[in-house]
Amino acid sequence: MIHHYFLMIPTLTNSPSWTVQIGSATLTSLSCRRGVSRDWKIICRECLLQNVPTCPDDFDDLIRILDSRIRLITPTDPEGKSVDNDSVIQAQAGQKYFQLTHDYLVPALRQWLTHKQKETRKGRAELSLAERSALWSARPESRHLPTWGELLRIRLFTEKARWSEPQRRMMTAAAREQGMSVRSPLRASLLAALPEGLEPEQRETHWKSQAVAAVALVNLGHADEVWPLLEFTPQPSLRSFVIHYLGHLRGDPVALAERLEMEPNVSICRALIQALGGQHPASIPWAERSRIIGHFQRLFVDDPDPGIHGAARWALVQWGAELPSAGDRPGQMPASPHAPSWRVNSQGQTMVIITKPAAQGSISIDYAYAISSEEVTVNEFRKFREYHELEKIVAPTGDCPAHFITWYQAAEYCN
Repeated sequence: MIHHYFLMIPTLTNSPSWTVQIGSATLTSLSCRRGVSRDWKIICRECLLQNVPTCPDDFDDLIRILDSRIRLITPTDPEGKSVDNDSVIQAQAGQKYFQLTHDYLVPALRQWLTHKQKETRKGRAELSLAERSALWSARPESRHLPTWGELLRIRLFTEKARWSEPQRRMMTAAAREQGMSVRSPLRASLLAALPEGLEPEQRETHWKSQAVAAVALVNLGHADEVWPLLEFTPQPSLRSFVIHYLGHLRGDPVALAERLEMEPNVSICRALIQALGGQHPASIPWAERSRIIGHFQRLFVDDPDPGIHGAARWALVQWGAELPSAGDRPGQMPASPHAPSWRVNSQGQTMVIITKPAAQGSISIDYAYAISSEEVTVNEFRKFREYHELEKIVAPTGDCPAHFITWYQAAEYCN
């Protein structure tokens, strides 16, 4: 029955299927026992929102569905008495509290949630964290702490920001107990030199193992030797794998965001933005996600580096966040030949300014020029030539790159 209720949520909210994950997180918080009491947990709206990866408006819509349509939860006061008003959004003067509608729902609900958690690596890590934390809190002995393998999985697949206080204490003790034994093999894997004579597939396997070690060290709080790997080099393969895995395997977003704010190296900043943008936004708590989005938006508007500007734009689009207006950059070229920049032209296109072009074979360019950061789209080119012929199979929509353009038409468009 619980499973059928959750299949209804995306339809009732007109939202994508990941709203099921949000509903699961909400009910997981509500279905935990409060201490040793027989009462089920009563949680205020703000506390629930901190543990649920969504924005307040979506959260209120979901709560409304769970309350008035599915009737799995109900508003309540801190003493456990029902609240008279029906609206979730009206009670703004004081705190709004919720609990499960009926105690008999809890066993079936927790059984269903546990079953769903066991289906994913993230869920299994969360169950391991909860089990180890309960054992260690009841009897704080070393044998109840997670092994280094469990510790690594917990740090890789759970969000540190959502740990309860007992879980934080247990993980701190485990880090002290297992810290050196975990760090040494990970550090050795991270810094292992690439053997000579390897086939391409073997080289990829080597870089992937280094990237996994990098993610583990970031999540364990030992990232000092990881950040230099994000600097661009003539051989960028390892850097690319580290960026991808920091996003795909969910490197600690708090650690990545904090490093981004203080990192002076431009290429490392680009990599950190790409790693954060590669993470699913629903996996990051709303408060932290809002802070990161605000930083991305500031970088998109204000940072003079075109790489950071482009990476911030990509990350904002990936997360479905609003793109602020980049304004109109000054038209003059930067005075320093080592200071690349960008500007927005009258057509709204971002132009990257190349101040010191590199020679290509026998061809060299001894003057600065600007080039668009993206291809000219069909819509943009048709502002210039309204009836330009296109192949619908190649460009089915107006935001596809324009094609069938001669050199003379391109020169006329640019001028």
